Amino acid sequence: PGVHRGLASILGEHGIPLRAIHGTRDIWCRDYMPIQVDEDRFVQFRYAPDYLAGKYRHLRADGEIGPALPWIKRCDRSEIVLDGGNVVARGDRAIVTDKVYRENAELSREGVRGALKGVLGLEELIVVPTEPCDPIGHADGMLCWLGERIVLINDYSTVGEGFCRRIRSRFDRHQVDLVELPYEPQSGVRDGIPTAAGNWMNFLRAGNVLIVPTFELKGDERALGLLRDLHPGHAVEPVECRELAEEGGLLHCVTWQGKLPL
Repeated sequence: PGVHRGLASILGEHGIPLRAIHGTRDIWCRDYMPIQVDEDRFVQFRYAPDYLAGKYRHLRADGEIGPALPWIKRCDRSEIVLDGGNVVARGDRAIVTDKVYRENAELSREGVRGALKGVLGLEELIVVPTEPCDPIGHADGMLCWLGERIVLINDYSTVGEGFCRRIRSRFDRHQVDLVELPYEPQSGVRDGIPTAAGNWMNFLRAGNVLIVPTFELKGDERALGLLRDLHPGHAVEPVECRELAEEGGLLHCVTWQGKLPL
């Protein structure tokens, strides 16, 4: 509730509407909602993540949510298993983690890449290694686009030099420069999912507003300061998210936005 109040207050101050998606049984709407490809076309992927298998009967949005929203006129279907949080797109380029290969093991890697590029209308798809010890495997907690060939990425120096080399080599291959954001993963696991505290990357961008999670950590101000420096002309607003982080996700995970006739 505190996170919702914070979002509603900040978005309201900037004249950005906040709506509820009724009839859901889960807060992580980024993952089961369709992905917007252009002004009037969306793609609904199959929501069947392996980290939920056998835990409880979960919302399957591939036929229940996206196409039923009245302002979505065209929603194509894809049988690829993919969470929306694992797609970080900018124009005709997108980044996903290699978790998509494991969740679509019946297809070759070339087949997965070809299917994603085709349905999302991509010229370039960058597949990066999944963060170690992360059962969710979403790219939106790892990085975001800053420009045509610049990506903001978590500072993985404490995660391991090998992982850092793998990430950098992948982006070097695509001629993409990296800028690092503070990253301070914390201990704690709930239902097999690690806490997301210390991950400032999982912010919400809506228009010229960035709403950034904070956790009462020393790194809060450093992360906010860097994001303000990197986004001149934007309002960068904090929302305390320690309680939400304990559930395993943050602001980008619990929101879904697009160019919609609301």
